[in-house]
Amino acid sequence: MRAVAPPYPGAFSGIAGVRVRILRTWIEPQRRARTGGPGLYREEDQWFADCGDGKVLRLLEFNAAGGALAAHARGGKKILFG
Repeated sequence: MRAVAPPYPGAFSGIAGVRVRILRTWIEPQRRARTGGPGLYREEDQWFADCGDGKVLRLLEFNAAGGALAAHARGGKKILFG
């Protein structure tokens, strides 16, 4: 993920027809990629992204369908990924 901010698009992905912008992450040096390639997944209350280079990012905050959500938030608007 590169340090980019508006007016640039930042880091983003499309999941089930929903555009998701990744706002804050933390690299997890002790984790191994789980999806076999780039992909998003959830473990308990945390979201992770496997990167193409084999690294794993923990998603701290992302924006989906126009509203910023804390990755650990419950209730309110729910976005389900794969």
